[in-house]
Amino acid sequence: MNSDLLFFEIKNPPMTYKHFLVKTEDHVTQVSFNRPEKANSLTQEAWGEMQAIFEFLDEDDATRVIVLTGEGKTFCGGIDLSLLMNMQHVQSLNCEGKKREKLRRFILGLQEN
Repeated sequence: MNSDLLFFEIKNPPMTYKHFLVKTEDHVTQVSFNRPEKANSLTQEAWGEMQAIFEFLDEDDATRVIVLTGEGKTFCGGIDLSLLMNMQHVQSLNCEGKKREKLRRFILGLQEN
């Protein structure tokens, strides 16, 4: 077996994800949000997948251009509201300022991914 072929096979694993569709053709990679039934909103898992996708594509020699799209009618609805609603530990704080700061830090953490 050719060692170059082995390296290529390892470097370019199948790109299947729960929340995204990813396909590359002629050095153009299309990354599509794939939760049209939820307006392509992003769960915590989707934020992690998006980070993994873009880190991989950043190093991928087969990708020169990335086109970000959304399946269905909506491009992306932003953060999934159920993710925000499940932040019970923030809701239990008495201080409005601390609530907002924890929420801000949570959102920044997602965006840093």
